[in-house]
Amino acid sequence: MWQNIRRAFLVLTAFGASLPLFAQAHAEAKKPQGTVLVLLGSKTDAGAIDPKIGILPQLNRPPLNTYNTYRLLGRGDGPLETGRPLTVSVAGGARCALSLLETKEQRFHFRAEIAAPNNESRIDVTTGPGEYVFIGGKTFGDGALFCGFQVKP
Repeated sequence: MWQNIRRAFLVLTAFGASLPLFAQAHAEAKKPQGTVLVLLGSKTDAGAIDPKIGILPQLNRPPLNTYNTYRLLGRGDGPLETGRPLTVSVAGGARCALSLLETKEQRFHFRAEIAAPNNESRIDVTTGPGEYVFIGGKTFGDGALFCGFQVKP
């Protein structure tokens, strides 16, 4: 009998010790997920979109359709926390950052930043889940730098 009580105690102790880990994993899963794309747009005779970018209808609409070629320079994906930006830096000194400001009723309020050497812009945006927002047009290399930002629950 004592052996059964001891086994039950050990099982409950092990289970109780794992609860904080489960709670932490559950909290991580609840954080909104962000994506930052760093794109180089240019005008070429052939015109092509890097397959690593995927299908983004925004690239075929004004003002992004000014360029017919897009190359993916960098990408970042990860959980978002208020006050901790998701940043992607690429060669040449360019940087794009996504900072979550607030989540309210499946709407995400965030700050989108783009920085090229000697040129920086930021805007505050509110979007629904999965919507991409692009900022950019900064001269960079042989084209223009654009950053795409997306937040999902």
